[in-house]
Amino acid sequence: MMFELFARVALRDDFPKHQLHQGDVATIIDHHPVTVGKDSYSLEVVNAIKETLTVLAVSES
Repeated sequence: MMFELFARVALRDDFPKHQLHQGDVATIIDHHPVTVGKDSYSLEVVNAIKETLTVLAVSES
């Protein structure tokens, strides 16, 4: 299943290394397809004044 680029998503898991919690909102900025296994996506998390806090890659699931 491919998600649309620039769609806003809510995180399903915590990412303590990035100080992110389940329910935090991120934007899909890139799709990383693979031939075997699950695709992954790069997500960007910004603060209230649109500064990037972090960019991370997550599995499609």
